[in-house]
Parts: sequence; C-alpha cells; structure tokens
Amino acid sequence: MDLTGKTVMHKTFGEGVVIKQINGIMTIKFAIKTADFRYPDAFNGFLLHNESKVQAKLLREIAENDEKRQQLRAAREVKVAVNLPQPQAPPSRQNAPVSESHAAAPSPEEVLRSPAKPAAAKESKPANAEPKATASRKSKEPKDAAPQRPRKTSRHDSIAFKCTYCDGGKSDVCIGYRGICSDETIHHNVIDTKKPWCSSKESQCSLYVEGKLSRAELEEKYEQEGLCYECNMLATWKAAAGYGEVENESKPRVIRKVSCNSLSVLTTRSPVDETEENRYIFAVFLIDDFVEGDGKKEGYVASESEFRLALTPDEAKEMFFWKYYSNENNPTQAKWGSGLFRYFSNEKAAQILRDIAKLKKGSPDEDLANRFVLHFCKVNNIDLDALPEPNGIRA
Repeated sequence: MDLTGKTVMHKTFGEGVVIKQINGIMTIKFAIKTADFRYPDAFNGFLLHNESKVQAKLLREIAENDEKRQQLRAAREVKVAVNLPQPQAPPSRQNAPVSESHAAAPSPEEVLRSPAKPAAAKESKPANAEPKATASRKSKEPKDAAPQRPRKTSRHDSIAFKCTYCDGGKSDVCIGYRGICSDETIHHNVIDTKKPWCSSKESQCSLYVEGKLSRAELEEKYEQEGLCYECNMLATWKAAAGYGEVENESKPRVIRKVSCNSLSVLTTRSPVDETEENRYIFAVFLIDDFVEGDGKKEGYVASESEFRLALTPDEAKEMFFWKYYSNENNPTQAKWGSGLFRYFSNEKAAQILRDIAKLKKGSPDEDLANRFVLHFCKVNNIDLDALPEPNGIRA
C-alpha cells in the first residue's frame, strides 16, 4: 500500500506526513524532524494511521507477512532436518512415541517422566572434550582396535550467554529485553555497575545519563538503529560473542563449538541481587543460524525456528543457571569471568528444557515447551527417559 502524502501519528514525534515510500522504507516529515521507518512493520507499535480502516488493513498485512516468514522458517527447518545424520534409536526407545511423528503433543507427565529403569551402558566423555569429526557411530569395535577417546552423542555443544539486565518492555508476563531500559536500570548499568558497553563513550545510554540526549532522542535512536544487543534480544532472537581484550586491543570473539540444533541459553542477574550464584535463565532458543566470526567480525547465533521460549519474571526466578553448570577447574565456585559465553553439553541443555517444560505446565507455552524438549532430544540423540538430574553448583 502506497502511503505517500498520508498523515500518520507517532507516539513520540506526534503527527507527520509520509513524503516518500521506496523499497519498504517510508520517509515521514514531523514538525520537529524527518525520519525513516520500515513499511509496514512500523505500524505495529510505533506508528498509527489516522484512518482506522487503513490501520486495520496494515495490521492484516503485517500478520500475512509474519505468516509467510513462519512458512519460510518451517521450510528451512525441514531442509536442516533432511541434512541431519540419522542415528539409530537406543533399543529401549525403539517403540517409544518420541520416534514417531506427533499428531498431538503428549501430556507433560508422559514427556517429563523419569522412570527408574537402568540405562544402556554408554561410554562417558568430559563435557568440554572435543568431538572427533570422523568418529564412528558403530556400537561395537574390533577387539584389536586401538584405544579411543570417549565420545559424546553429538558433534557439537550448546552455549550460554551472559546478558546485561534489561527491563525494556517488562511486564508481569514479559521479562524485558524488548525495548529501552527504564531510567532506573539505565542509571544502574551506566553509573552503579559500569557495564562495559552501557558505560562506554559510544553508548547512547551513557550520553543520556550525561544529559547530552533527551529521552525522546534516545527513543528515536532506538527506533532507527537500536541501542544494544539486549534491548532487542527477544525480538531478534540473536546473541553475539562480543569483543575481548587481546594484547591491549579489542578483538571480536569467535564461536566454534555450536551448530544448528544446539541450544542457546540467555542468562542475566537481577540488579537487586547481582550475586553470581543467583544468575538465572530468562530465555532459550534452538539455533538455526550461526556465524563463527573471525578477526574482523564477532560470531553470533540466532533463530527463526518456532522453538524459542522466553520465561516470565516469576518463572525465571526458578531457573538458576548454576543449578546446571559448574566450572571444570573450580566446581564449587560460581564464577563466570570476563567472557560473554560458555559452552556446555547438550545433555545439560536437555535438562534445562525439561525443567522449563515443567515450569510451563498450565501456561500458554505448555505445548511448545513440551514439543521443544522432545525435538531437541530427538535431533541430538538424547534419551529423555535416561536423562539424569542436574549436578551444577546449586543442584
């Protein structure tokens, strides 16, 4: 729909006129400035058309575009699944429902049961050991074969990210990470705790605290180019490796050990209690897009999959990261360090998904949470029934 010459309303800038619309970008002239916005997405929150019928038509167009994107995501998932190695199911699971196509999701009790039956004997491997790319999946080795290192059940790990607290868009059902932080949180991140990016000279929030930007100007920056990874993290479902100091020079970090169908776990700490042991998980997603990074660009992981779950504030308080994780060299101390991410085994990732499914029982996300843990275990060759309990520091 061409809106050139039409009047629209912006929540901050007031009334404006669309003076140009080219290739999905609208240029709108307001009384105080001229700015560009995406068409039609900007009408789902930032802009409002003066005619209610036109606004309704724009919202339908946004919904149709979302549906098309979902179809593309589904097609991409099918393509990824076709290319996955197809491991044989363990004997005890050959006839289990997980190996069948699911017309309807099983009940939480069926999904999350943990029967006390002995698991088949398996070789164990340290969580941080590197997998062999050419490792055989055969269950028997020749008697005269040379000793080999223990193998994991998958070729990649999952990954957890350390995220700066963001209460943008927070509500009773939304943890945040969907907008600009409140003034209180901005002050906490910039002044009280001096978070590296928040307090840097390049940070718009730092300029805002110094009085060099108004709140309206800060919101404008957010709408046009974003402010940080966190403020849109649960909209973009993307997490980046960040930068690290190498010989007094900032270098982009790389992500090497993940793959499609790894789990990305997003963690943070409450500004009220920043004790590391109380770090909690606020969202998880199945990785279907990732870039390792190099010396010029940082690595990242992202998802357009349906398997993306954000926890409510109350749910997140129950999901302590250190319940599942411990440092190999110091297993009794909850210490993250300076890096923005940690690798951990897919078994621990499955434990996290299993516990989230329990938390989501009775919520609108119950079905998705159940299907998520089933799908993750299936594509990563994990026996859900034989999954042990967490053994992290807070377990």
